Amino acid sequence: KQLLGKVLTAQEEERARLARELHDTIGQSLTAIIMTTMAMENSLSPDFIAGREKLTNVRRIATQALRDLRSLIFDLRPEALDDLGLVMALRSQAKKCLEPAGVRVRLRSIGLEDRLPAEVEIAVFRVVQEAITNIARHAQATEANISLTRKGDKLIVRVEDDGVGFDPASVMRDEQKGWGLRGMEERITLLGGRFYIGSKPGQGTLVLAEVPLEMLEHEALVEVPGTLQR
Repeated sequence: KQLLGKVLTAQEEERARLARELHDTIGQSLTAIIMTTMAMENSLSPDFIAGREKLTNVRRIATQALRDLRSLIFDLRPEALDDLGLVMALRSQAKKCLEPAGVRVRLRSIGLEDRLPAEVEIAVFRVVQEAITNIARHAQATEANISLTRKGDKLIVRVEDDGVGFDPASVMRDEQKGWGLRGMEERITLLGGRFYIGSKPGQGTLVLAEVPLEMLEHEALVEVPGTLQR
């Protein structure tokens, strides 16, 4: 369990590093291409139609590439999670992935006025992110409901859809197809929580996770003074 925790932490740190590198290198280069083509187009004679059209096409391609890059960066390390918290980050993720797929999504949160421990936020974000991705890719759903509810010292996470459903046991046994589901379970179990997937072909899917918060919040409070004393 401790080793798995170190692996997941290392993965998140590498994701954050890669996101920064992509932003600072490829992102800056694409922005420079867009700005340069705009300047070149403005300097051309209005009669030079062919040249202007080619520059416009280059700028259009670069702009789309920049959008795709920003989407990739968000998936690697969503800034909204660091800046605005779990609920807003999930709202952004759901809108980005589910609305283009024609899925109506409702997200509600209860009792989450304060920020949760960082390890809880990133684990829950990754679990719900995977569930959202699965809905968009496989569920053929028309509606999805996401809820995060704090009840005392527990966080309860529910993701439901009205899609075609599947056989969770069969998928979990498949080394390739079950990788995402096993990863979801591992993240929640690592926090001392419980994880459940309920689904049958033709009956939609329910992803349910319960995470204990008392010990994790206590550890977070203990760590802060230690950090300040160094």
